[in-house]
Formats: sequence, structure tokens, C-alpha cells
Amino acid sequence: MPLETLPQQDFHVPRGNYYEVNIDIDSDDPNNPGTLAGLTLTFKASKFTFLNPDPANVLITKTNSGGGVDVVSESLMTVKVILQGADTSSLEPGIYYWQLDTTTGGGAVSTVSRGRLFVDQTV
Repeated sequence: MPLETLPQQDFHVPRGNYYEVNIDIDSDDPNNPGTLAGLTLTFKASKFTFLNPDPANVLITKTNSGGGVDVVSESLMTVKVILQGADTSSLEPGIYYWQLDTTTGGGAVSTVSRGRLFVDQTV
């Protein structure tokens, strides 16, 4: 499924601050796995380059197995991503691209949500 058809969720993070965001996986999305049980969830963020994400330059990675991604509701298909201050403290204020992928035990990867991450300058 092309990313353009996925629902987009954008959020703002004050640079260098702790931040939690709930991400909903669209129940009508054909990539929706139906359950989060047994899946690896991976949140990745990269800088926008000429209005496109730069997949070769992932700056933040969080997983449910390594920390930073928690399942909030299996039935509602909601996960929480936890960004520590250190995740954004070295990032320049600006627009970043993020996506949430699921990986099955067999290695099949699906992008189930994505959007823009605005890193805001703090005073």
C-alpha cells in the first residue's frame, strides 16, 4: 500500500523535552494487522530533505522490544511512543518524517501509520 493512502498524524515536540504521543492505527487500513500481539513495532523518524523523508538517515528509532513503544490498547490498535529529551536535544528545530512499522515473526514489514514530527525550538 502506498504511504499516500495512510492516515497522517502530525505532532509537535519541544526540542530536548520528554514527550509521549498516542498513535492510532486506522482500522480500515489494509495494512492493519488486526492485532498487535506477537508483532515487533518500530517507530522511526528522519529529516525531511527537499520535501521527502530521508530513509537513509534515521535519527530516532524506538521499538516495543527495545523500549519507547508501548501498546495502549490492543482492541483500539493504539500505541504510545515515548521520546526522551535526549532523542530530540541534538536535532535542529524543523520538520521530520516519522513512520510506525509492524514486523511479523516471519519478517514481513508493514507501515501502519506515519506523519510529520515538528521539533520546536525551546526558549
